[in-house]
Parts: sequence; structure tokens; C-alpha cells
Amino acid sequence: MTNLTERPDPPLAERLPPLWAESFNWVFNHSTQIALASLLGAVIVAVLLAAKWFGKRLCARDPQNSHWQSIIGIALSKTRLWFMVAVAAQIVARYAHAPHDLSQTIQFLFVIATTLQATVFARALIIGIIEHRAQTADQEA
Repeated sequence: MTNLTERPDPPLAERLPPLWAESFNWVFNHSTQIALASLLGAVIVAVLLAAKWFGKRLCARDPQNSHWQSIIGIALSKTRLWFMVAVAAQIVARYAHAPHDLSQTIQFLFVIATTLQATVFARALIIGIIEHRAQTADQEA
């Protein structure tokens, strides 16, 4: 049973001005932490871009996509930029102690991006495994 004395959350139009003010104050007061976290986020994006590039190189080594390394390479090459940005934003928000509403928004977007990226990886791996097994069965026949 809900408590009738609880006030529901105010509408978004009422929450935006305080959120902007709180976010501005956060940026002003935590600029060093935000800069360091942004640098760390950029490094992580660079590492993920390198993993994507490495995946493409693995695929190029095996044009038939018949080995396990090319299956993993295909999956790595499917790493999306929006996922990388979401990871970096999550790191910045956590390390620099973002305001609660901003942190919650970034967390929500991070969970969505991670879920979508996991499905992209899973799809690439499943299709790769099926193709690998089909090629193996054709070679045995």
C-alpha cells in the first residue's frame, strides 16, 4: 500500500532548471576530476577502437572466415562508437561524482548501450559459430 502523504516527483519542466544549475556547479567545482576522468575515458575509447581495429585485422587474415580467430575478429570489429562513448561517460560520471540526476541518466544510457552491444557481440559470435560448423560439415561431406 502506498503512502498518500508522499508527493510524486515534480514534472520535468520544474526539475530542469535546478538540474542545469546543479550540473553547472558540478562542472565548475570538479573541473580537475572531470578533466582527469575525461582523459581516462578517452584512453578507454582508444583501447576499444584499437580492439575494433585488431578485430578487423584478424578478419583480414582469414578471408574465408573459417577459423575461430576470425569469428572473434568479426565480433570485435562490431564494437560500436556509441558503446565506447557510453563507457567513457560512465567513467567520467563515477570518478568525478556527477550530480545524482545526471549520474542516473548516464547510468541508464550506459545500461542500454551495454545491453545493445552485448546483443551485437552475441549475434556476431552465434552467426560465426554456425558458419564455422557449416563449413566444417561441408568439408567432411
